[in-house]
Amino acid sequence: AEAMHREALALRRRDPAAQIQIADALFNISTVLAAQGRVAEARPLAHEAIAIWERELGSQHPRMLTGLGNLAIMAEVTADYVEADALATRALALARALRGEGHPDVASYSALLATIDGWRGDFAAARRHFDEALAILASGPARPEKHSDALLAAASFHVDERDLAVLNHYLARAPA
Repeated sequence: AEAMHREALALRRRDPAAQIQIADALFNISTVLAAQGRVAEARPLAHEAIAIWERELGSQHPRMLTGLGNLAIMAEVTADYVEADALATRALALARALRGEGHPDVASYSALLATIDGWRGDFAAARRHFDEALAILASGPARPEKHSDALLAAASFHVDERDLAVLNHYLARAPA
C-alpha cells in the first residue's frame, strides 16, 4: 500500500495546482507508515499534509479534524506529550465547532486528550476529559463500535482511580 501511495504522490506533485490531492497522498502515506509502527517517518508527512490543508482549505475544514487527531496520536505514541496535547486540544475545539458539544467525535477527542493528560501526570484534567467523554457517550445515540476506544479508556481510568461508583453508573447506561 505504501508504494502505491508514494506513486500517487509523485504523480500529484507534477501538478502544482493539485495541492489538496498532494496533502491527501501525504496523509495516506503517513497513515500507512504509522500503522506499520514507523511513526517517526509518518509524523513529518502528516505535518506537511496538515499545513497544506490549512493553507488551502482553512483551519476549520473537516479534513483538519482527522489530521490533527491522527497526528496527536502519533505524537503521543512517540512520547511527545507537549505536541500531542496541543494537537488534541486543537482537534477537540474543532470537533466542538464542527460537530457540536454532544457529538460522539467530541467524546473521542476528549478521551484522547484525557489519555494524554494522564501520561503527562495531570490526573485532574484527565478525569474532567474522561468524564466529558463518558457523559456524551452515555447520553447520545453513539455507535459503540466507533467510539469503543474512548469508552474503554475512560472506564479504565475510573478503574485505576478506584472510582467504581462512577464506572458502574456509566457502564449501566452503556449500550449492550
